Amino acid sequence: MSHAGGQGDQALTAHSAIRAAGQGALVASFLLLTAMPLVDFLGRPLADFHIPGSATYTQQLTFYLAFLGGLLATWTGKHLTLSTAVLLPEGRARQSAEFFADCAAASVTAVLTYASVGVVIAERQLGHKLSFGLPTWVSESVMPLALAMMALFYVHRSSRSWAGRAAAAAVVAGVFALGWVRPLASITWALSGLLLAATLVGSPVFAAMSGLGLILFWQEATPVSAVSAEIYRLIASPTLPAIPLLTATGFVLAETQAPHRLVRFFRALFGFMPGGVAVLVASVCALFTAFTGGSGVTIIALGGLVYPILLEDGYSEHFSLGLVTAAGSLGLLFPPSLPVILYSVVAKVPADQLFVAGLVPGTVLLVLVALYGIHVGRKIQRDRQPFAWREALAATWEAKWELSIPLVMALLFGSGLASLLETSAFACGYTMVIACFIHR
Repeated sequence: MSHAGGQGDQALTAHSAIRAAGQGALVASFLLLTAMPLVDFLGRPLADFHIPGSATYTQQLTFYLAFLGGLLATWTGKHLTLSTAVLLPEGRARQSAEFFADCAAASVTAVLTYASVGVVIAERQLGHKLSFGLPTWVSESVMPLALAMMALFYVHRSSRSWAGRAAAAAVVAGVFALGWVRPLASITWALSGLLLAATLVGSPVFAAMSGLGLILFWQEATPVSAVSAEIYRLIASPTLPAIPLLTATGFVLAETQAPHRLVRFFRALFGFMPGGVAVLVASVCALFTAFTGGSGVTIIALGGLVYPILLEDGYSEHFSLGLVTAAGSLGLLFPPSLPVILYSVVAKVPADQLFVAGLVPGTVLLVLVALYGIHVGRKIQRDRQPFAWREALAATWEAKWELSIPLVMALLFGSGLASLLETSAFACGYTMVIACFIHR
């Protein structure tokens, strides 16, 4: 028994060491990704200094971040999934559903591994090198290695017994065997249905999206390596590295007391008017979503704070829940919204043009929601505090650092002093300085 326990402890220690190494590599890649555009931005006006090949470095760091982050998310169970699996009863039904979901995820990641290996082999034959001399295929090797480890993890997690894991491996092998089957519409629909069912019972969303793409490529008799090649091509976009930087900016803000300071600021401005609390919620959620890039993060960061305020002000429970949920999407058209940047990468449209085009529609959406909140608020009979200049000034001063972030970004990017990547790096570094040294 002690021998078995010692082996278990050693396995746990090895697993923890591997995870710590992966987290360390992820943090180092992110810090380098933040620092390099900042060095270029700050060095340009001082001595026209820049890091040679910095664009290539940032692209590769983004590539490493994507796959190392995906690998760590797999190990820690942090991939985005639907919550419908929790509706299944405990016991055999849930275990079967989890096995099915893990088999689907393992199959998709295994096929993606095969596809990325094809890309690496083709790149090695071409003999291309990056600007700093590293062969391109060596850099691309991160992709199949990370995906292979993810596939093995899903197979291992699918069952507690080795017989169950062998069955999961057999399912993966069966999926590969479909490569020799003539594509038929009936098979395509069946595979798509199975993938949808797996997603509903807990398979990661990335597996559903990737798997559907693989199925459609298979139906058209297109080599699946095209999927991995397209992933690597998108990494070459000079705009894409801004996404992890802005994501980090939003999460740093969400983990600090910034939501409380912003709520106090908007409450001091609008709390005196009928429906002012609804205007507060719409405004603060729009501002926050512009940085976090997703309504879910905004709801998590602000929902527990503004929902009780709405109830306390006399709004109904249904209206309060609806307003918090809807307001979480109001900032998606305002800079530096991540979905807009991602669309600009895929559609090959300059991000600044998209932000200008989205400014009026985004403002209209915000105003309409605020007006509806005022309309509902006017029906609530409640004594309201008059507008207080002292409180407004105090709240503005307390939230000055958070309020300055969008202003600084608009100044840098709008004036042409910095590119979108440099602006994002500055915002990320600026936010971390605020969180670590000013509001610690």
